[in-house]
Amino acid sequence: MANYEILIIDDDAVITQLAQRILEKRGYGVRVAADPRRGLALALTYPPDLIVLDYMMPQKDGLTLLADIRALPELKDVPVIMMTGVSEQDIVAKAIQLGVTDFMAKPFYPPRLLERVMKHLPPPAGTPASEDEGTPDLELPGPRADS
Repeated sequence: MANYEILIIDDDAVITQLAQRILEKRGYGVRVAADPRRGLALALTYPPDLIVLDYMMPQKDGLTLLADIRALPELKDVPVIMMTGVSEQDIVAKAIQLGVTDFMAKPFYPPRLLERVMKHLPPPAGTPASEDEGTPDLELPGPRADS
């Protein structure tokens, strides 16, 4: 059984499946929402220990959803890692102002996702903290934007 629950909110199925596999392999429990409304509902129903949030989504962007999350007493202190493929300084500044905990570039390098998550949540019990297989079989094609 997982010690920590992570909620991934991202409309990109490839990203969510990859992130879910990486995190579950490390022992974290993972729930996935493909849209902001479902993500907020899951967060309220099953309060996560950490949220991985995409910036660009249909219906509502990640900044608006981050503001909604921070406005709720039961979620205001949950660490939020925002994943984004854009690097505009005004977006970063606004996310910081809204209380984002950390950032990650998309597409991501799998060990970097683990590094970011473990910065805010210790490895689950029974999982060696130093185990780093690099998960090369899970890497997305193309250059690594965050290395």
